[in-house]
Amino acid sequence: MRVPLTWLAVHVDLGDVSVQALADQLTFAGLEIETIDWVGQDVAGVITARVLRIAPHPDADRLALVTIDPGPGGEPREVVCGAHNYAPGDVVPWAAPGAKLPGGLEIGRRKVRGRWSDGMLASARELGVFDDHSGILILPPDTPVGVDLTEEEGVGLRDAVFDIKTFPNRGDTLSIRGVAREAALVLGTELKPLDLTVPERGPQAATLATVEVDDAEGCPIYYARVIEGVDAGRPAPLWMARRLYLYGQRPLGAVVDVTNYLLIDQGQPLHAFDLDRIPSHRILVRRAQPGEVIRTLDGRDRHLTPEDTLISAGDEPLALAGIMGGEDSEVRPDSTRILLEAAHFPPAFVRRTTRRLGMSTEGAQRWARGVDPAGAGPIGDQAARLIAELAGGTVATGRLQDGPGVPPREAVRLDWRRSAQRLGAPADPAFAAPYLEGVGCQVQLEPDSAALRAVPPSWRFDIEGWADLEEEVARRWGYDKLPATLPKATGGRRTAEQRLRRRTRDLLAGMGLTEVQPYPFTSQGALDRLELSASDQRRRALRLANPLSEESPELRTTLLPGLAEAARRNLEKGLAG
Repeated sequence: MRVPLTWLAVHVDLGDVSVQALADQLTFAGLEIETIDWVGQDVAGVITARVLRIAPHPDADRLALVTIDPGPGGEPREVVCGAHNYAPGDVVPWAAPGAKLPGGLEIGRRKVRGRWSDGMLASARELGVFDDHSGILILPPDTPVGVDLTEEEGVGLRDAVFDIKTFPNRGDTLSIRGVAREAALVLGTELKPLDLTVPERGPQAATLATVEVDDAEGCPIYYARVIEGVDAGRPAPLWMARRLYLYGQRPLGAVVDVTNYLLIDQGQPLHAFDLDRIPSHRILVRRAQPGEVIRTLDGRDRHLTPEDTLISAGDEPLALAGIMGGEDSEVRPDSTRILLEAAHFPPAFVRRTTRRLGMSTEGAQRWARGVDPAGAGPIGDQAARLIAELAGGTVATGRLQDGPGVPPREAVRLDWRRSAQRLGAPADPAFAAPYLEGVGCQVQLEPDSAALRAVPPSWRFDIEGWADLEEEVARRWGYDKLPATLPKATGGRRTAEQRLRRRTRDLLAGMGLTEVQPYPFTSQGALDRLELSASDQRRRALRLANPLSEESPELRTTLLPGLAEAARRNLEKGLAG
């Protein structure tokens, strides 16, 4: 998970803490920062300038002579440029003579086909803003002229990007706001509030489309917003394209970029449909029919089973729930009406389908680890507002919604007297309560008891039992405060069986043998190669309900296939005679 610090600062005030200090604090709190990528540190001398005049180069048909205003106190300069996507009045990045671009490229004053060029105008790719070399980077019209572009808000060329190691049980940290929540804890500050307002100026959404959930188990919550009059071909603004690029995504256009942006920003996968390509403007969430096929956005036909949850328009499939949309209903440059999906899909359902189909998407990775069900509605509202702002259009009045909802989290009891003894912490449960409240738990102390009850927050799927609560207190209190203790003595003697096992191992090792640890899973095919009879007891193996590989779906009943496989590999590598 890549987290640009300028993006992180949108959600939490980082104050004057250094980048390295913040990385150390987050790592010590359990959010491991693997690397820090310093972006744009080698860039210098790039300032904003305004285009004054454009004239053709007298000796080159494809070149232009561009007169620019470099800002207060500067004289107009002339730059020779091969791109033609700008106009008088545009604000553009100017690499002045002496400037340095990413990779150490130094810009000078030089002659181009007989005319002096004072530096150069730069594209987004040349500046490392994002991967676009189709023309000069056009900055927002309100960008001040004559300022250093390395520090300009929203376009700054310099940044630090944390590469964070993610864990299967911490889906809440697969978002910028999730990381900001952890940063707020270690910095002792609060998260910045979100803007949840939605300017609803269109007709009632219920008159434009309908939503129905038939598979409540696979989709307990389904919200949708309708936005009309959209210009789907409009590009995303520079600030959004820059953040997506630093994360590792290529900007695709305002509508799709908004859904990708909020996926990364807050961890809620969204999907945009072209409303006019949905038959009858009807959304039905159901289980797939046996043998049903959907062509997904990657151009591949996916063969489904009744275990798969499907977004459909009645009989016609539109999308694989939580994984990927269908090709027929995708948003295209000529789309004008958008139906925006913001739903909730339980992790087990998405994991099952992605594993069977061999699919992996940014959204599916988050669903498989757990997404906050409370975020679907509010984040869908934010997406509708952003699409209307950035791609034009009007948000219809009201959410479309169906589904029974997700039941509230149950309280978990923690016997703090036992935990305090193990952690070396004060025995009063009031000591633990603030730490649990800090991570979002609702805490209630039990009267006349050294225990407490905590309701985990909706975004922490990993907090399920008392051990998880104990771990959160230890993490928030500080691992460095846990006393070092030796385990209780066990007598210091091995049993007769342990002594025999140790002696046997030493003797065999002394004879030149090597201990082998065969794979614990096997298959009937491996037993066939042993030529075991059908009645042999070793064929009565337990089959795993969810095997890691269909090639070895059973627990082994004999070591022989594994030993034979180890010998085969050694022979192939010339390690045994």
